[in-house]
Amino acid sequence: MPQQCEFSEFGYGYAFTEERLHNRLVRVAPVFPTLRQENALGYDVKIASFGFIQFKRPETLIGNRSRERSLNMRGDIYRMHLNNHQHRQLLRLTRRNKRFRGARVYYACPSFFTAHALNSCYEQRTILNSSLFIEASCIGPIPAGRHHISYNNHTRRAGYFWLFSEPKKLEFFTLSFDEWVTKAADQPPMTAEDLGNSLKSLQRLAKGTGFMIDAEPPNHAGILSEEERALVGMARLARSAFDAELLIIESTQPRS
Repeated sequence: MPQQCEFSEFGYGYAFTEERLHNRLVRVAPVFPTLRQENALGYDVKIASFGFIQFKRPETLIGNRSRERSLNMRGDIYRMHLNNHQHRQLLRLTRRNKRFRGARVYYACPSFFTAHALNSCYEQRTILNSSLFIEASCIGPIPAGRHHISYNNHTRRAGYFWLFSEPKKLEFFTLSFDEWVTKAADQPPMTAEDLGNSLKSLQRLAKGTGFMIDAEPPNHAGILSEEERALVGMARLARSAFDAELLIIESTQPRS
């Protein structure tokens, strides 16, 4: 019998990101209609790269009567349900990653479902190591209908999962979240022009799917720098058009 997750996507996403914030390389771009102070974001120092993450909540199977048991999956089994429209949008982002200077598009879903487990992993800083972290491209296009990913701790560590409605084993060979951040941080800082071009590309992609939004935030009294306007605009589009979070990676390289 499926059991529903006891925490929200937002709560999990915050805990996931906050765990990596201590090294000061990762930031989540806030989405504000206006900003209170000059340089409130502080992102115009050294932005190396960015990425998109869709956080998910799992459904958990504890009993013995499920299709997954016939695949020799033992212990707790986790299902990550896919939204067809959302997944298509994420794949569109993936296909544009060259224009975003290698930005990647990921799903993140935990291998736990209780509020107690979330609090325990948060306290012990094991959220990342207890999560399935895969690129949307690992799943690929899916036909119409209901689909979900099934995994447990064994399959997650072994680098594969099952895609349903029909069981299809898919392997993933992807960087861990820590590895991705470290690799991205080694890139030289992006310029205001780089960020502006990324915003324009994201706007075109959103409009191409029929989504219309004024992604450019107001700039009252010149509060926002060019870099900040681009980042806030991308964060707005990430959430509104693609239901994803924009993560900012700070560069460890000096400005040229």
